[in-house]
Amino acid sequence: MDQLPAVINEALVDLNTALPRLIKGRDIGIDLLKGITKVTKESRQTVVDALSENKKVSEKINGIRMPITKRLDELKASIMQYEKASMAEHDRVRGLVEAFDQIELEITRKAQAKAARELEITTYKATIKESVGKQVVGMLGGQVRNIIDGMAKWEAALTVENIDKKGADLATRQLQLKRDEYDKCFLLDFPGKRKDLLTDEEFAAFMESLKVEYSYEKQNEIFLQGVSPIINEYRAKLPDIKKQLAAIKAGPTAAELEAKRKKDIEEEAWAKLTANSAETAAKVEEVTHTKDKEVMEGEFVRQGVLEGMETGPVEYIAEFADINENRWLKPFLEVVAKCGTHPKFKLVKDKKAEYVTPVEWWLSFYGKNFTEAPAGIKMKEVAKTIVRRSKEDF
Repeated sequence: MDQLPAVINEALVDLNTALPRLIKGRDIGIDLLKGITKVTKESRQTVVDALSENKKVSEKINGIRMPITKRLDELKASIMQYEKASMAEHDRVRGLVEAFDQIELEITRKAQAKAARELEITTYKATIKESVGKQVVGMLGGQVRNIIDGMAKWEAALTVENIDKKGADLATRQLQLKRDEYDKCFLLDFPGKRKDLLTDEEFAAFMESLKVEYSYEKQNEIFLQGVSPIINEYRAKLPDIKKQLAAIKAGPTAAELEAKRKKDIEEEAWAKLTANSAETAAKVEEVTHTKDKEVMEGEFVRQGVLEGMETGPVEYIAEFADINENRWLKPFLEVVAKCGTHPKFKLVKDKKAEYVTPVEWWLSFYGKNFTEAPAGIKMKEVAKTIVRRSKEDF
């Protein structure tokens, strides 16, 4: 720093030495052109020659000026070293902070992505379980309805002649849930199957776990709980039915009484079927509620995993995923289209008719390399004037 005044003095000496030549060159350059106010066909070449002479003079001035400004640039760089040294440390430590923040951001984003995926898997499994559960509940309800309907038809078909035999058969009848109906509940035609969440092996393993949760033994027990009271009710009232049939046969209006008996049987069956449908609907609703509960629990788990994990301010940098073989072109056009419709985007600088720099660059490149005008673009043809440097010195 102690040498700076000497450097400044040397630069001033060089400037004072060169200043007369710079002034002379400026005056010569101005004198060459100041009298020209218009160009005609006859004077064009003279004007171009004057431009050439002016260009030569300007280049000469540039040659005189360059050593002086170079020395001043060196002086500026020398003075700026103190600022640069401080800023270098600033940038170094800022880089450490940015690297730390980036690592924390990536850790948080990975945790968020993992937690989101786990929730998605939980939701997916809950949806599959819901489908199976609804199938099982619907199947059980259907089997009970079949018993209700079948027993109503069985009672309606009873006569004085066959009631003893049918009663004996009913007394020894063994009920069992049909295995093939149970198995159908797990044969899901799942249009939304997500192999990105569960592989075929994982899906099959999960279905096996559902067969444990909705085991055949458990569903058969539920089935028996639903149908046994119905069968036992018929077993208990067989003596009354037998008396009723005998009375009807012995009465003067047997056909009318039999019709009434069958109507009563139908009404009783309908009431039981209605009650069964309501019970089945309630169980289906319970299955859906269980699914919602599992999804909610999955959300609580996700929130618990991410608790305390926060990110600071972030910004986004857009990059092309592939810059080979013009595969960048379509996404680039989409970027331009989105930017062009953004309310903050400006086509021109303020109220001037000058395009903003990025737009100007692309239009300039197009104008220099293409001649055809695409739709919405005007190709304005302008004269290109070439002024060559004069070979003479001044």
